[in-house]
Amino acid sequence: MDAITEKKTTICSSFFRKFILTKKRVSAAYKYDADVQIGLYFSDQDMRIPNPDPDHTSVLLELFLKHAKENIRIYCNQLAGEVYDSPSVIKMLKKVKDKINIQIITERNISGENREFLKYIPLSNIRFLDRKKNYGDHFWVMDSRAYRQEKDSEKRIAWVHTNDPDGAKERIIKFDQMFSQAKGPSLDYSYNPRHSYCQNYLNRSVSYLGDF
Repeated sequence: MDAITEKKTTICSSFFRKFILTKKRVSAAYKYDADVQIGLYFSDQDMRIPNPDPDHTSVLLELFLKHAKENIRIYCNQLAGEVYDSPSVIKMLKKVKDKINIQIITERNISGENREFLKYIPLSNIRFLDRKKNYGDHFWVMDSRAYRQEKDSEKRIAWVHTNDPDGAKERIIKFDQMFSQAKGPSLDYSYNPRHSYCQNYLNRSVSYLGDF
């Protein structure tokens, strides 16, 4: 095998492995979409569903935006671009931004960061906390029933509860207390999105569940 043929074979092999891996991740994301939508839309029972990686997290955020009736509260370290600025999330956010109230607390001052997501959130709904203090696990709350609890902030490993009013109420009280104590940043947003290969593949795909 000459050098050129060997190089072409290596490139093709690498592309094939990436394609297979991407198909597996897309399939996993679609299954996750189905599981969460069943919990949020069809079931009155609480479903505890793992949220293991950023691909699943962007799917979850899109679904929280889709199914929220009144509000979403988000407490996190920062707004990861691969989650909050994914095209599917932004598309859904544009649809619901005037229908629901979204509040955000971060542990880092996100002033001036390139986040399209923040362009659609009122400045008065954004706060940041002192990172030197320990405020516990990061979490999201959708309305007064569903929430995402992050157990490992570095790896972003979390669990989702689809119908747990008591757990949601507990986190709402904590969030509102933190929000009242937090500072409001002065923000000037520009937008320079960066997305993973898998997320771009996902965003070009159509969910088989469609809109409810």
